[in-house]
Amino acid sequence: MARNVIYFPYMELLEDQWLNQVLLYWDDVYSIIPSNYKSNTFVLSDYTVKLIREELVKTFNPDDYLNPDYLSEKKLYNFYNLFLDHVKREEYPVPNDTKIRSMLPTLSVHMDKLAYYNEEQNILRDLDKLGLVKEKNFPWIEVEEYTAKSYIAYLAAFGGELPEIQASPVTNDPKELKPYTPSYYQNGQIKIEKDEMRTTILDNILPTPNDPIDIEILKKFKNRHSDDLIEFRKYIESEIHDLLKERDLSYRNELKEDFVVETQDRINEISESMKKKGWKINKGMCLNIVGAILDSVNAIPASLDYHHINPLLLGKAVLNGAKTIYEVYNYNNNGIKDDDLAYAIYCKKELFKD
Repeated sequence: MARNVIYFPYMELLEDQWLNQVLLYWDDVYSIIPSNYKSNTFVLSDYTVKLIREELVKTFNPDDYLNPDYLSEKKLYNFYNLFLDHVKREEYPVPNDTKIRSMLPTLSVHMDKLAYYNEEQNILRDLDKLGLVKEKNFPWIEVEEYTAKSYIAYLAAFGGELPEIQASPVTNDPKELKPYTPSYYQNGQIKIEKDEMRTTILDNILPTPNDPIDIEILKKFKNRHSDDLIEFRKYIESEIHDLLKERDLSYRNELKEDFVVETQDRINEISESMKKKGWKINKGMCLNIVGAILDSVNAIPASLDYHHINPLLLGKAVLNGAKTIYEVYNYNNNGIKDDDLAYAIYCKKELFKD
């Protein structure tokens, strides 16, 4: 089961609800960014650069891997030819007429993303020959839009399979995967269905705000609840796996809706129970703690001045307060700690102050 994702087709990460969800759900998020751009605020937003700096987003630079020092000549040859074969096939959904191709919308692709090994294996040159390259404003290349996105999807799939990365390709609109999932993308349709289902489920049980989450708070939260995240993700991915076994789409959707409702009910029930027992160090919890201490202090005779107060009585007051803190803490961290949904509940309570 994947623990990481690699984002495509752009370098820039949009500051929206989808990104918040991705950052919260996956261990590591990669973006395909050439090394000399990962701190460049002229190309990337300040937010993206900060995410990279804090290692909430990691960079995948194709140039580090698509070279003879890392891959064998055979693997480089296969990488190159699989994509070119895909573009040259008869059913490729871009008109074959070069004049028409020259008028189609384009997408800017950085030179470092276009694999170049030698004169015989040069993707940029061959795409240019096929009329799929419009302009070369180095280091940016204007490539026909469908082809550019198809190539970046291919690149993301390649990067995700590297032992150092092991990430599943992801984009902010699962439907966008459909036209850009080449025939060589193993189990491509299954992945599309999984991504769509995961998004629907998480939108309902791990709702996130549209505005960016404070980066320092997010990093501390993920570090603190890393084990909870693993268990939560296992639970969700296992359910998705079981749902996809049902090939009747209508019945599958019913099962998915039932799962979402049942999960929401569980989260709400646990959250309400936690509120009653003093979930966080808020006004109610402080009153409980202060009350426990004052009850013991009140048992101390008022006639005694502070020089003659029995240390045992003071100790009792402190212990009672500590007991209250422990009971709340113990419930918070053990009462739901073993629950598969603990992570979603912590998100609501700690990050979104629900």
